[in-house]
Amino acid sequence: MFVRALENKVFEALNSPNYLTVMKELESLGSGAIPLLEAIFNGEAKNKFGVPYRDLGQPLSRALIVARHIGAASKSLEKYLIIELKNKHPEAPAAIGALGSISNDGVKALINSLGDDILYSVEVAAALKRHDLLNHHLVVQAVSLFPVARKAVESVKNA
Repeated sequence: MFVRALENKVFEALNSPNYLTVMKELESLGSGAIPLLEAIFNGEAKNKFGVPYRDLGQPLSRALIVARHIGAASKSLEKYLIIELKNKHPEAPAAIGALGSISNDGVKALINSLGDDILYSVEVAAALKRHDLLNHHLVVQAVSLFPVARKAVESVKNA
Protein backbone atom coordinates (compact mmCIF):
# COMPACT_ATOMS: atom_id res chain seq x y z
CA MET A 1 0.00 0.00 0.00
CA PHE A 2 2.82 2.41 0.89
CA VAL A 3 4.62 1.75 -2.40
CA ARG A 4 1.43 2.42 -4.39
CA ALA A 5 0.87 5.69 -2.49
CA LEU A 6 4.46 6.72 -3.21
CA GLU A 7 4.06 5.86 -6.89
CA ASN A 8 0.87 7.93 -7.08
CA LYS A 9 2.72 10.91 -5.59
CA VAL A 10 5.36 10.57 -8.30
CA PHE A 11 2.73 10.36 -11.04
CA GLU A 12 0.82 13.34 -9.65
CA ALA A 13 4.05 15.34 -9.41
CA LEU A 14 4.74 14.71 -13.10
CA ASN A 15 1.47 16.49 -13.77
CA SER A 16 2.22 19.42 -11.46
CA PRO A 17 4.25 22.64 -11.53
CA ASN A 18 6.94 20.83 -9.48
CA TYR A 19 7.59 18.30 -12.24
CA LEU A 20 11.27 19.20 -12.71
CA THR A 21 12.21 18.00 -9.24
CA VAL A 22 10.52 14.65 -9.80
CA MET A 23 12.04 14.27 -13.26
CA LYS A 24 15.53 14.82 -11.80
CA GLU A 25 14.82 12.29 -9.06
CA LEU A 26 13.65 9.72 -11.61
CA GLU A 27 16.70 10.38 -13.78
CA SER A 28 18.97 9.84 -10.76
CA LEU A 29 17.41 6.38 -10.31
CA GLY A 30 18.53 5.33 -13.79
CA SER A 31 17.20 1.86 -14.49
CA GLY A 32 15.40 1.98 -11.14
CA ALA A 33 12.92 4.39 -12.74
CA ILE A 34 11.90 1.87 -15.40
CA PRO A 35 8.90 0.36 -13.53
CA LEU A 36 7.42 3.81 -12.92
CA LEU A 37 7.99 4.91 -16.51
CA GLU A 38 6.55 1.66 -17.82
CA ALA A 39 3.42 2.16 -15.71
CA ILE A 40 2.91 5.52 -17.41
CA PHE A 41 3.63 4.19 -20.90
CA ASN A 42 1.38 1.13 -20.62
CA GLY A 43 -1.50 3.01 -18.99
CA GLU A 44 -1.41 1.18 -15.64
CA ALA A 45 -0.66 4.39 -13.74
CA LYS A 46 -4.00 6.13 -13.19
CA ASN A 47 -5.13 9.12 -11.19
CA LYS A 48 -7.81 8.97 -8.50
CA PHE A 49 -10.50 9.27 -11.21
CA GLY A 50 -9.19 6.23 -13.08
CA VAL A 51 -7.71 8.24 -15.95
CA PRO A 52 -4.34 6.95 -17.17
CA TYR A 53 -1.62 9.54 -16.63
CA ARG A 54 -0.46 8.89 -20.18
CA ASP A 55 -3.75 10.37 -21.39
CA LEU A 56 -3.18 13.62 -19.50
CA GLY A 57 -0.41 14.75 -21.85
CA GLN A 58 2.31 16.19 -19.66
CA PRO A 59 3.13 13.05 -17.64
CA LEU A 60 3.66 11.11 -20.88
CA SER A 61 5.87 13.84 -22.34
CA ARG A 62 7.86 14.07 -19.15
CA ALA A 63 8.26 10.29 -18.94
CA LEU A 64 9.65 10.30 -22.49
CA ILE A 65 12.11 13.02 -21.52
CA VAL A 66 13.22 11.01 -18.49
CA ALA A 67 13.65 7.94 -20.71
CA ARG A 68 15.81 10.03 -23.05
CA HIS A 69 17.93 11.32 -20.17
CA ILE A 70 18.58 7.86 -18.74
CA GLY A 71 19.56 6.69 -22.22
CA ALA A 72 20.59 3.07 -22.63
CA ALA A 73 19.16 2.27 -19.18
CA SER A 74 15.70 2.70 -20.75
CA LYS A 75 16.32 0.05 -23.43
CA SER A 76 13.61 -2.19 -21.97
CA LEU A 77 11.08 0.56 -22.75
CA GLU A 78 11.84 0.53 -26.49
CA LYS A 79 8.49 -1.03 -27.45
CA TYR A 80 6.66 1.84 -25.73
CA LEU A 81 8.94 4.43 -27.32
CA ILE A 82 8.16 2.91 -30.72
CA ILE A 83 4.43 3.22 -30.02
CA GLU A 84 4.86 6.90 -29.17
CA LEU A 85 6.98 7.38 -32.29
CA LYS A 86 4.17 5.91 -34.37
CA ASN A 87 1.77 8.25 -32.51
CA LYS A 88 4.03 11.13 -33.63
CA HIS A 89 4.79 12.22 -30.07
CA PRO A 90 7.37 15.01 -30.35
CA GLU A 91 9.59 13.59 -27.59
CA ALA A 92 9.72 10.05 -29.00
CA PRO A 93 12.47 10.41 -31.64
CA ALA A 94 14.96 11.82 -29.14
CA ALA A 95 14.09 9.11 -26.59
CA ILE A 96 14.73 6.40 -29.18
CA GLY A 97 17.86 8.20 -30.32
CA ALA A 98 19.23 8.06 -26.77
CA LEU A 99 18.95 4.27 -26.49
CA GLY A 100 22.32 2.62 -26.75
CA SER A 101 21.05 0.39 -29.53
CA ILE A 102 17.72 -0.28 -31.17
CA SER A 103 15.95 -3.34 -32.51
CA ASN A 104 14.99 -3.91 -36.13
CA ASP A 105 11.48 -2.80 -35.16
CA GLY A 106 12.95 0.44 -33.86
CA VAL A 107 14.90 0.98 -37.08
CA LYS A 108 11.80 0.35 -39.20
CA ALA A 109 9.67 2.64 -37.02
CA LEU A 110 12.19 5.46 -37.37
CA ILE A 111 12.44 5.04 -41.13
CA ASN A 112 8.65 4.90 -41.48
CA SER A 113 8.43 8.14 -39.48
CA LEU A 114 10.33 10.07 -42.13
CA GLY A 115 7.12 11.54 -43.47
CA ASP A 116 5.21 14.67 -44.33
CA ASP A 117 6.15 16.83 -41.35
CA ILE A 118 9.61 18.31 -41.85
CA LEU A 119 10.20 19.22 -38.20
CA TYR A 120 9.30 15.74 -36.99
CA SER A 121 11.32 14.18 -39.80
CA VAL A 122 14.39 16.16 -38.75
CA GLU A 123 14.03 14.80 -35.21
CA VAL A 124 13.68 11.29 -36.64
CA ALA A 125 16.73 11.81 -38.87
CA ALA A 126 18.71 12.99 -35.83
CA ALA A 127 17.78 9.76 -34.03
CA LEU A 128 18.83 7.76 -37.09
CA LYS A 129 22.14 9.62 -37.08
CA ARG A 130 22.72 8.84 -33.39
CA HIS A 131 22.39 5.17 -34.29
CA ASP A 132 24.63 5.58 -37.36
CA LEU A 133 21.76 4.59 -39.67
CA LEU A 134 21.71 7.46 -42.18
CA ASN A 135 23.26 5.16 -44.79
CA HIS A 136 20.90 2.27 -44.09
CA HIS A 137 19.51 1.05 -47.41
CA LEU A 138 15.91 1.84 -46.38
CA VAL A 139 16.88 5.39 -45.36
CA VAL A 140 18.63 5.85 -48.70
CA GLN A 141 15.49 4.59 -50.44
CA ALA A 142 13.24 6.94 -48.43
CA VAL A 143 15.53 9.87 -49.24
CA SER A 144 15.32 9.07 -52.94
CA LEU A 145 11.52 8.84 -52.89
CA PHE A 146 10.39 11.53 -50.47
CA PRO A 147 11.54 15.16 -50.60
CA VAL A 148 10.80 15.72 -46.90
CA ALA A 149 12.94 12.71 -45.95
CA ARG A 150 15.73 14.02 -48.19
CA LYS A 151 15.64 17.49 -46.61
CA ALA A 152 15.53 16.05 -43.09
CA VAL A 153 18.45 13.69 -43.62
CA GLU A 154 20.51 16.33 -45.41
CA SER A 155 19.93 18.80 -42.57
CA VAL A 156 21.27 16.40 -39.92
CA LYS A 157 24.15 15.15 -42.08
CA ASN A 158 25.37 18.73 -42.40
CA ALA A 159 24.90 19.58 -38.73
